[in-house]
Amino acid sequence: MRISLNSTYTKLRTILGDILYPKYCVSCGKPGAMLCTDCKNSLSGYQSVCIYCRRGSIGGMTHPKCKTYTTFMSSYSYYVYNDVLKKIIYEFKYKHNRSIFKLVYNLIYERQKLFRLPPSAILVPVPLHPQKLKERGYNQANELSKVISQIYGLDIVDCLERVKYTQTQTKMSVRKRKENVNNAFSPKHEFRDTLHRDIIIVDDVITSGSTINECAKCFSQAGQNIHALSLAIATHHTYSQTTSPEETVQTK
Repeated sequence: MRISLNSTYTKLRTILGDILYPKYCVSCGKPGAMLCTDCKNSLSGYQSVCIYCRRGSIGGMTHPKCKTYTTFMSSYSYYVYNDVLKKIIYEFKYKHNRSIFKLVYNLIYERQKLFRLPPSAILVPVPLHPQKLKERGYNQANELSKVISQIYGLDIVDCLERVKYTQTQTKMSVRKRKENVNNAFSPKHEFRDTLHRDIIIVDDVITSGSTINECAKCFSQAGQNIHALSLAIATHHTYSQTTSPEETVQTK
């Protein structure tokens, strides 16, 4: 009887919540769900690509000839960056909306079997500068790491800090982005906890890769296997379309 009453109460609460606070698609505004069927169907699943050249690669491994230009052994992304993902990431990044957090969790959960993460790896979220963290109230890369940790059972080690306040990179060229984040990160005392373990650096979206590559440099001297993980990755085609709404997402 108690189970039945609890179930009934939960259903009534859900119904009342939908009436009092109706859901609208975060992308197109259609009523009914946080992400309508049409917008969800527009999401393109992960394609195994090299993080440097964005060309096809088995298991997301970095091509041998590309290793000269990046520290990453491999990269994992759940979706290809498109207009719908832009809007989801913008809400996830700036609005601190719990419904969006739940949506992101579901989007990752549905794709969790696309690839296997190293079982002994640790998750390292890309840090925000203290000033931006104070303004925003939370770090979206850390929130994303919590979702991934919950699904895969991996530890999170907050071992990097952002020591340089960087400008928004939305309208910057690839060269300017690299200059903008040069020497922006530094290892913290917790860095010692990462020794002899695979590192997975986590961020919401990888566009040019400048930010996440700069983070990887902090680990390059330790000889560890370093991987990148993001909700979305831009292909060469989508990378050229990473502006708006509101100049959309402040790209990496």
